[in-house]
Amino acid sequence: MRDKTILPTNLFDWPRVAPRLPEEKLILVGCWIGGGWMRSCGCGMLPLRPFAASLGFSPDALQTGLRNLSSTGVELLAIDETTGELFVMDWFRFHTFKSPVSVSIAQRDIQKTVSEPLKKLILEKSRTCLPTATSTRTSSSAGVEILAPANRTNTFSLGPAGVHLWTPSDQLAADQLVDEHGLDAVAAVISQMDTEPLPGRVRRKLEQLARAQRAAAKRAASATAPLLKAHLEIDPAAQAAGEALLAKIRQKQTNDQGATQ
Repeated sequence: MRDKTILPTNLFDWPRVAPRLPEEKLILVGCWIGGGWMRSCGCGMLPLRPFAASLGFSPDALQTGLRNLSSTGVELLAIDETTGELFVMDWFRFHTFKSPVSVSIAQRDIQKTVSEPLKKLILEKSRTCLPTATSTRTSSSAGVEILAPANRTNTFSLGPAGVHLWTPSDQLAADQLVDEHGLDAVAAVISQMDTEPLPGRVRRKLEQLARAQRAAAKRAASATAPLLKAHLEIDPAAQAAGEALLAKIRQKQTNDQGATQ
């Protein structure tokens, strides 16, 4: 979750970009725009053939362009051909991550990088762009220092699904959340939060969503109840006709039995 996504408006005027071929500039713009494969940290597993088709290139032509853009002296991209991952080198100059949730998501996306050289490079590039909690003191709007709880450490760590862990008990609470709701559900809730994803806040959000789902299910059941009742109602005319037919059948059976005697 990026606070801001920018494609540099003067990209084609950069000294490293201006002399490139038009096809290479198009490839570079495509990498900046990314798509479903590009993560928030500017790195992703490049889908070579679909990406080439979307740009109107052959896979071989795309590979040649990518190598040129990552060559020494150009270094607009960094590529690990072993893992198939690509990183936009100037990503963190133009993408900011200011809220605790966006920072958490970006840090988690960096850890998903398979290539160790690329991961090391991304961590180096993002050092000044991803703030970390390094102080136990915060300032109120009135300028008064507020001490953080005494049992907090001076930095938080990322727990499962991106939960922020400040105290030893936070780890246990985060593990319980994942056990009860599943890793994907916890991660999905955190991606929707605009506050720091502490275990207690995540639990309250999960419970809120669960209540909303139960209420929606109850409303749906109430809406279908009249329809079910209507299907089960008996038509008086049809009931009378059925009883008359049954009486005739019984009378015929009685007559038949009398005839045989």
